[in-house]
Amino acid sequence: MNERTHLLIQDFMKANVQIKTTHTTARTLRAQAAFEGLSTSELAENMILHCLTDDELLKRLVAECHAAKAQAKQAA
Repeated sequence: MNERTHLLIQDFMKANVQIKTTHTTARTLRAQAAFEGLSTSELAENMILHCLTDDELLKRLVAECHAAKAQAKQAA
């Protein structure tokens, strides 16, 4: 993974995940997961998917990933 893709992924995680979890404690997450009948990792995955609302950021992320994959393929 190139540095630009890595930074883009970091920005993505900060912008989408941190906003949702800033005021949510681990205890609350565990209670919510139990209430929904999910593991905490499944709940976290659902929260991340729910946060994916920034279409432009997602398009950039996908484009960067495809570019990195193509670059790696050419190097091989």
